[in-house]
Formats: sequence, C-alpha cells, structure tokens
Amino acid sequence: MKLSTPAQDILRHRLDVPDAIADALALTLPVSEDACDRLKGIIGGEFTLSALNPIDRCVLLDAAQGSTYLCDLDDAVAAEDITQGRRTALLRAARELETALGVAVPRQ
Repeated sequence: MKLSTPAQDILRHRLDVPDAIADALALTLPVSEDACDRLKGIIGGEFTLSALNPIDRCVLLDAAQGSTYLCDLDDAVAAEDITQGRRTALLRAARELETALGVAVPRQ
C-alpha cells in the first residue's frame, strides 16, 4: 500500500509520541522508540502490513487507533488554524487508513 500525505500525517502525529504507544502496548520505551523511528520511514513509501515484523505492525495499528489528530478538527476550522479543505482531506485520510489497516481512527 501507499498512503496519502494526510494519512501519513495522522500516523506520524502518534508515532511522534513513542511513550504513549509504549504505555498502550505494554512495550519498553526503547522498543517503542525504535519501532516508531522505523515506521516513520516505512509509511512514506510502498509497504504491506504482512511484511512488517509483529511489533512494528502492532505499533502501526496503535498509531491509527490511538491517534488524537482528528479530535479537534471542527475547533481548528473555527479558529482558522486549518481550512475546511484540510479538514476534508484529513477525514478522507482517516477513511483511507481504516480501509488499509482495518482499524477505526478516532474522530472525537
């Protein structure tokens, strides 16, 4: 699969917080940091879930499921921090991730 830039943005937002992923998955911080660093490079190119090692796969799925990136989109539009077009692109990216990864991406 190849992810759109907005989909990568959603994942990177969570991958930038490896301690939250470590807590969610009961991993040690060094293991989580290593996986997050690897995945930041992987998600920018063509990849398949089945080719990821089990830890990277779990971290990637958590990056989608545990994301808070979309939780304040309406407020961000109202405050003019993002445009309505960016909001639409991010919601489309959330659906893209849900289809590609088979997990729900929180919106609130």
